[in-house]
Amino acid sequence: MTGLITEFNEIGFVPRKNIKEVQAEFKAAVDTYLEKLGSAGSSREDFLFRLNLNRIQSDPNANKTLNKKEHGIRKQISELENNITLWQNNLEFFASSKTADKLKDQFDLKIQKAEEEVDKLKKKLTILKEF
Repeated sequence: MTGLITEFNEIGFVPRKNIKEVQAEFKAAVDTYLEKLGSAGSSREDFLFRLNLNRIQSDPNANKTLNKKEHGIRKQISELENNITLWQNNLEFFASSKTADKLKDQFDLKIQKAEEEVDKLKKKLTILKEF
């Protein structure tokens, strides 16, 4: 599908009267592809991210926009990693009790979700470097 996106972006000039029709056909093709990927999973998210990057790449200010996007992702990763460290440190201060155990479980879940988000963001960084 990535090849088709590149081909679509390279079409060049499209008469004004045909722009909506061409965009509608492209959107229909993308929707069909996304249905095949399923509603969940990183493949869908990666594809949509690549599609967005392809759109950005055709912009005259693409380098600036891509650098800004990379900076934003790196900032998110840094913030999440700082939070994970803080939460892990805070867990050590909980005493053993039923209430504390529930709180520990909540923080463990929070840490796990944050780590998963960091992994997703790192994957986006890798994709971004391809562009």
